Amino acid sequence: MKKIALSILALFLISLASFAQNTTLITIGDKKISKNEFVKIYTKNNSKEISNDIKTVDEYLELFINFKLKVVEAEAMGLDTVKSYVTELDKYVSQLAKPYFTNPELQEQLYKEAYERLTQENRISYIFVQSRADATPEDTLKAYNKINDARKRIVKGEEFSLVAKEVSESRTVKKDGGDAWYVSALQSPYNIENYIYNAKVGDVSKPLKIPSGYFVVKITDKRPATGQINASHIMSSYKKGSSQADSLKAIKKLEEIQQKLKDGDKFEEVAKKYSDDKGSGAKGGELGWFGTGKMVREFETVAFSLQNIGDVSEPVQSMYGWHIIKLNDKKGFGTYEEKKEGIVKRVEKDERFKIVEKSVYNKIKKDGKFKTKNGIRNFYSNVDSTIFLGTWKSETLQNSKKVMFILDGTKYREGDFANYLISKQKKGRKIEISKHIDNEYQIYITELLTEFKIKHLSENDGEFKYIRNEYHDGLLLFEITDQIVWSKAVKDTTGLKNFYGKNKNKYYEKLNLEIYSYDNDATLEKAKKVLTEKANKNYSDLTVVEKVNIVGFNLVKSSVFKKGDDNTADFVFKKYEKNEITNEQLFVVDKQNNQIIYLNSNFRYVKGLVTADYQTELENIWLKELKKKYKVEVNKKVLEQVKQEVK
Repeated sequence: MKKIALSILALFLISLASFAQNTTLITIGDKKISKNEFVKIYTKNNSKEISNDIKTVDEYLELFINFKLKVVEAEAMGLDTVKSYVTELDKYVSQLAKPYFTNPELQEQLYKEAYERLTQENRISYIFVQSRADATPEDTLKAYNKINDARKRIVKGEEFSLVAKEVSESRTVKKDGGDAWYVSALQSPYNIENYIYNAKVGDVSKPLKIPSGYFVVKITDKRPATGQINASHIMSSYKKGSSQADSLKAIKKLEEIQQKLKDGDKFEEVAKKYSDDKGSGAKGGELGWFGTGKMVREFETVAFSLQNIGDVSEPVQSMYGWHIIKLNDKKGFGTYEEKKEGIVKRVEKDERFKIVEKSVYNKIKKDGKFKTKNGIRNFYSNVDSTIFLGTWKSETLQNSKKVMFILDGTKYREGDFANYLISKQKKGRKIEISKHIDNEYQIYITELLTEFKIKHLSENDGEFKYIRNEYHDGLLLFEITDQIVWSKAVKDTTGLKNFYGKNKNKYYEKLNLEIYSYDNDATLEKAKKVLTEKANKNYSDLTVVEKVNIVGFNLVKSSVFKKGDDNTADFVFKKYEKNEITNEQLFVVDKQNNQIIYLNSNFRYVKGLVTADYQTELENIWLKELKKKYKVEVNKKVLEQVKQEVK
């Protein structure tokens, strides 16, 4: 039985090997290219949606082999290890991998949560005490105690606005007493937003920490979202702190505007002529659509109180001056489907999206069997403030073999992280060293987890692997073709001119000529001088005549000629055929007929065409060399399978 089982296994392995051989379509040197790869690229590039030039399998096979020959040569030259190439490929691959670093279910939850919250508005008051991210533990505690003591006073019954004016470090507290008016979702730090939407009217929060300090928040009202309105306004402005005379002047102007509206003048025309808000005034006063929290409070209160489309308000005063507001349109908040696109954009820029990132990287940790060992505790006592000067070093840590964590079976040691810190350190603002180490450690782990994920995708995800290889080969093709063909053709001026000299007639089926007549040698010499200037200063033919300024010098013809069109043009054609015109020559003299002919069809004017043809020649020579260097074999049986598949 054992022998039978071994025989069956052997037959299976032979069959598998045979299958593997049959799926190899092309072999170039030692490199094997599968049938699947060719079919995928052929199908993609020969779609009618992409190209009108649909090629047969045989036609495309030749192009594909040429492409792969260049890639094989680029790899042999080590171009895939050059730093600039690796950096460029990594950039493309990182973009390609982005969709794999998502958590669609969690993201949808966040979008829907934001929508539900946006349907409700909350009026809040707050106290803010600053505590910067780089504050010392002592200063942080001092800020916490300050705001916590203020909260205790409010809870015991003191008026919120009075405590806020005494304690809060908000810039507007003296004016508003901490009243922030109505706020909605996606306007506050996420932890504060969570409190606002979970608390009841009258609740006062415990100190809530954000990077810049502490907040205490009181909920003073809750209401359904008011939706959006489209409004216009006419403004009579005066600056904050203006004199009584200026204020009276603004009021007088406003009264004049009101009178014009009462007399029947159109709101839009009055806004254009008289509004001090020139931006909206040019549009007839229109401000567009807006919801709560977008305009100053006084303006917003009146604007949203207008009931009917076309209603015009009484004058309302704000910090900017006096306003007369017209309601153009209004609409409700909208459905989730209507709002989703805008919500997605806002949520993905919001700090709450870090929840998604955390979930993604926790999943990668699980896949990579991430395990913490010693962690970073030894760094807290061995890193000093020189790290903020960019000069920190530690031989102890740099040489340490202690394992910090394990990822995908690889042990990452203290020495690895120490060298990472050294490579990333730079002059900058000092913060608490333990916070800095924690931040850098998280970045370090995130980078390694990202590398692991991309490596895993490149090895195991068929579609990702295929597209990554496309980027890999495409970038290599560009690099090597630029070196061997494109840049060489541009830089090799001698080779380019030699190529032009051998193929000159190809570029002169037509000649663009300016034919001038002259009466004597003195006139000829003056004409030569002016025509030489023309090449640099781009004179027109009439300007040339004006510059020469001699009675016996005239423009005979200026045109594009074919062979046989004109005797003078044929004179020039013959000179090109005999290679009697140099590449840089500007004009030809026909002394027999007293004519000087300016060559608009000189090498300078056809250089682009010549360069392109020279590149083609260099590429053809290069491909012949590659086909000699690398043996190319096509599996005919597999090729027939391909032809059947793509019919």
